[in-house]
Amino acid sequence: MRGECLMQLTIIFHRCHPGAATEGSCEYYTTWNWTTGLCGFLAAKGLLWSRFIESVHPPFICPVRKGYYEVINGTVSMRVLDTMTKGLSIEKYTWKVGVRIHNELQELVVCGLFKAELRRVVTKRGKTSS
Repeated sequence: MRGECLMQLTIIFHRCHPGAATEGSCEYYTTWNWTTGLCGFLAAKGLLWSRFIESVHPPFICPVRKGYYEVINGTVSMRVLDTMTKGLSIEKYTWKVGVRIHNELQELVVCGLFKAELRRVVTKRGKTSS
């Protein structure tokens, strides 16, 4: 089975009232787009979604093969997120996050819709993680 070459990643964020992610309780917030070096970018360590990508089963590697993927205990780096969102009080909201990845023919090859509620967890030596 041939894998897909990933060419465009789009992440769409909607900010929702705490605990809700229903129509009418959310508002469009922002969209992030990437179109360069996507396979290397997704696999890179130390980025916002590095731990999330590591929690995908079967492993999410390029070229991406067709099939069903499951996220088990997916997390993001709060340290990186804090740097990207200084002063935005992101923990006050529930987030509806849509992900779309297209191949070189602009065909949709990966899609997902996630509800995210950000929580800080204290780990060893008082470090905060989430």
